[in-house]
Amino acid sequence: MTGKVTDESGAPLDGATVLEKGTKNSTLTKDGGIFRLNVSSAKAKLVISFIGHEEQEIAVDSKANLSVSLKNSNDNLSDIVVIGYQAIRKKDVTGSVAGISQQDIKSRPVTTALEAMQGKIAGVDITSNERPGVLGNITIRGVRSLTASNTRFLSWTIFRYQQAT
Repeated sequence: MTGKVTDESGAPLDGATVLEKGTKNSTLTKDGGIFRLNVSSAKAKLVISFIGHEEQEIAVDSKANLSVSLKNSNDNLSDIVVIGYQAIRKKDVTGSVAGISQQDIKSRPVTTALEAMQGKIAGVDITSNERPGVLGNITIRGVRSLTASNTRFLSWTIFRYQQAT
């Protein structure tokens, strides 16, 4: 079976999850919101979900092609965690999550985002270098990486954040 997933305005949703209910049979929508999934029977039900939209359950009923429109749902956006390379639901995170809001960063009288985060995020130790243009040391929950240094990724993330703002 094939189908197309869109939002309320008709815009295609690339990366929406299409799951055959009661199985692990699933796929993601591709460019243009198009999906293809081999279902186990004509009585199968599909569960379609996308971040920021209400989940919808659709009965296949021997249809060869489906068109599904998902309603926007801004209620659950606080349950989204954005990490370095993807966004996932907070309930799917197995580790610790800490963050600082953009308002907290802007409200502090500092010159960099790194300075604004000092003392604000539990488990993150940020020390200043006191040399202009050089980031200080960032340690997350102590030195516990394979190379005994876990500052590189966070420094890159902060650098990217500073460029974007």
